[in-house]
Amino acid sequence: MCNNELLGLNFDPELKYFVDNMHRGLQAVASNVVLPRIVRLEANLHLVAKSVIGHVLAAHPVGDTRTWRPNIGASESLRQYFIHPDRPFPQDWHLYCWPYLSRKQVILRHAAWMDVSLPKPGEKTVYGHLLKFLPFGFWLTHNQPMGFVIDALDITPRGVPDTTREVISFNLRHTPHHLYPENPSGHHIMLFANEQSSVVIPAITSTTSDGESRHGQS
Repeated sequence: MCNNELLGLNFDPELKYFVDNMHRGLQAVASNVVLPRIVRLEANLHLVAKSVIGHVLAAHPVGDTRTWRPNIGASESLRQYFIHPDRPFPQDWHLYCWPYLSRKQVILRHAAWMDVSLPKPGEKTVYGHLLKFLPFGFWLTHNQPMGFVIDALDITPRGVPDTTREVISFNLRHTPHHLYPENPSGHHIMLFANEQSSVVIPAITSTTSDGESRHGQS
């Protein structure tokens, strides 16, 4: 019921609207290199956030689907926000977004990122969930330390109306590498469990001169 009605009917249409407009914005920039590489979009941030959260929560490993858990730890506040229309976005979470220009689809749940260059242990680690698919990357972070810098736009729907669309601007000149943040460098490391991760490379479909479709991996 949650996936069919809440996610599929109520929240996913706004995420699709957000994604489709980004695709059109990228095509417009590609067709006219003289224009500034800025893409401005409109989106209801609450509906986009609920859609992203719904997909992350639905990506359970097989073992997690066998037993109902009344509380899922730090992510329980995300689940309550997703289920209840009157709940505000949880104070202990942030949602980041950036242009993601790769066909590889990535889900990382319950992962931790650490900046070992920071002096205090409590300022080193950020816990959260990652969802990436063309043309966006989304990163949900829990109790993010102030010293932990994320190279993305904060689109946390906090203090914004839940019934209107906001204007969001993306600067394509400052787009992170397509392996960000799951392939850290420098002083950063990350920890995650294989059963909580998923990486998919969609097959490429091409049409030959005789009208037949052929599939291959990118």
